[in-house]
Amino acid sequence: MLTCILRDTMKLIELRNSNFNYLRKQFPDWPEYVVRELVYNILKRSDDLDYEEHIQFIKKEFENITWQLERIRITLGIFDEYTQAAIRSAIRGETSLSTVPNDDERHNTQQRLIQLQGVSKEPIIAKDTPDGLLLYEGYHRTIQNLKAYPKGYVGPIYIGYSN
Repeated sequence: MLTCILRDTMKLIELRNSNFNYLRKQFPDWPEYVVRELVYNILKRSDDLDYEEHIQFIKKEFENITWQLERIRITLGIFDEYTQAAIRSAIRGETSLSTVPNDDERHNTQQRLIQLQGVSKEPIIAKDTPDGLLLYEGYHRTIQNLKAYPKGYVGPIYIGYSN
């Protein structure tokens, strides 16, 4: 029985690694973290998302983007209007990220981690636009950090800049 469980676990790890390696080849100039968070994890947790369609969408959405990891002062004002509205609404408790599995649980987890450890060392991911940064990944962390530090905080962020 244990041998079967170990064999099945190893097959799953191999499959996941081959999928991730395939994605790394699709986005060769991107940091591994950005590929994992923007492409791989979304595909991994979605049963109805077409793999190749999602890859093409991401390639188009982030065409000619160069990623830069920075530590900056993150305030509500650095984001574009769309992101600001979503964050404000979530802080006020008016909306949730209903498309995200376990949204309430994830907010509670981030809130507890911030209380225990301070600002997360895990980067958020945003794209630079003429109107400010459009947040793509890290909403729960950003919302909870801005609730805890309404005047802003210094944290890591991958920013996608247009070439």
